[in-house]
Amino acid sequence: MRRRIGQLMATLLLATLVLALLNLVAKPPRVWAQRPGLLETTFNTAVGTSFGSVSALATDSTGNIYVAYGSTVKKLASTGATSLTMSGAGTTNAMAVDSSGRVVVGANGLWRYTALGALDTSFNTTTGASPVTTGTGKVVNASVAAIAIQALTGTSNRIIYTSDGNNAARYIGGLLMTGAEDGAFTSTTTSPRPTGLALDSSNNIYMIGPTGMGFLKKLSSTGVVDTAFASAVSGKITTYAPTALAVNSNNVYVVGDFTGRVKKFSSAGVEDTTFNTNTATAALPTGALTVVVQADGKVIVGGSFTAKLIRLNTDGTIDTTFSYDAATGGTVNKAIVLSDGYVLVGTASTPFIKKVYTTYVAPSTPGIPTAVAGDGQATVTVTAPSGITPTGYTVTAVQDGTKT
Repeated sequence: MRRRIGQLMATLLLATLVLALLNLVAKPPRVWAQRPGLLETTFNTAVGTSFGSVSALATDSTGNIYVAYGSTVKKLASTGATSLTMSGAGTTNAMAVDSSGRVVVGANGLWRYTALGALDTSFNTTTGASPVTTGTGKVVNASVAAIAIQALTGTSNRIIYTSDGNNAARYIGGLLMTGAEDGAFTSTTTSPRPTGLALDSSNNIYMIGPTGMGFLKKLSSTGVVDTAFASAVSGKITTYAPTALAVNSNNVYVVGDFTGRVKKFSSAGVEDTTFNTNTATAALPTGALTVVVQADGKVIVGGSFTAKLIRLNTDGTIDTTFSYDAATGGTVNKAIVLSDGYVLVGTASTPFIKKVYTTYVAPSTPGIPTAVAGDGQATVTVTAPSGITPTGYTVTAVQDGTKT
């Protein structure tokens, strides 16, 4: 008898294990409503296609989005709806928005629009953009390539710009918010033209440009060249100048057609050899035009290459979970990370503006099931976010022990 009971218990145990294994194998995969790289269709439907090839993107502290194309700048609500259209400053190359919602644009000269979208004649006259004037410290008939606004403690903010130096304009200069040259900033007319700039959390300035300026430079918040940084990065970028840069957590990232395509340096100029070795191994294509860094340290690169937009993990390897929908838009000219974590890209062709998921998004939590009287069934309704509708769900039923 004991032997038979033992055999029976062993059989039951084996059956239990088999059922558990079958449940593990047969368990359906988790369903995601969205994945990284797909378009957020609610925004993209609202924003429309009434733009041109995007030359600059910016945001303000309240989540509004600014899009520059040709000689037009549009202000969009976070939903994608256009709230303001600005023009009059000429073809825009660069753009930044100050804490008052005024838009500083780099074109043929340095201009500013008021928060209501009108040209700020006082500021534009002071910079020399309108009416046309020449002279050291003015930014007139000089092509402005990049702009940033330093938020300074205990004083007015400062506008940093780079230009081609035409008509005695500074190659890199600092202006007060009135448009007058800031005497506390070390401007220069002697270095080759920088083509891009970015600020770190301490308002230090990172610039990219041609070989004559060393491809990558760091300046203090007042414009003094950091010679130790220059020495550290010397020889790390060769042949081809960077096309874009981004700064995050005191690291600087540059992209271009140089060997490796994407490189990462510390704020001291120390090369991240693990990251840079991995990007070189990934054999990224040429044609990178823009780079941004997410809050989690992942790096997004856009350009004219086949995929148009890719994402790198924090170690420089390709993030295979990110798959951008490149069927429309063509070349990605610009990209920014929005306050909600999404990435906004500005493209060369229609639809021009695309908002992209950066994380997996699950369907919403189901509500309380609605019982169907008499047949022992219940209806469970699950609402998915905008975009792809999931094709299946896993519902787990748990018996309520208080019911009979």
